[in-house]
Amino acid sequence: MAIDPTLFARFGIDAVPAFVLPLEPLEACDNSGCPQVEAVVAKGSATLRYFLELAERTGSTDEVKSLASSWLAKYQE
Repeated sequence: MAIDPTLFARFGIDAVPAFVLPLEPLEACDNSGCPQVEAVVAKGSATLRYFLELAERTGSTDEVKSLASSWLAKYQE
């Protein structure tokens, strides 16, 4: 988990709560800006567990489902 002001701009977060599940590693911002990455974004009043379970069940690709499942297992530890 991270709270980073640049992430709000990168993923178009204009209200909270919001959850972002990056599908590729995040790279640091530099003077030219912040690299964009593919991600699953959910906005609204929900728990982290709900978001991960939803992504695990309904993800658009097997990669999304697998990544959500992996994070859900870590969350439940």
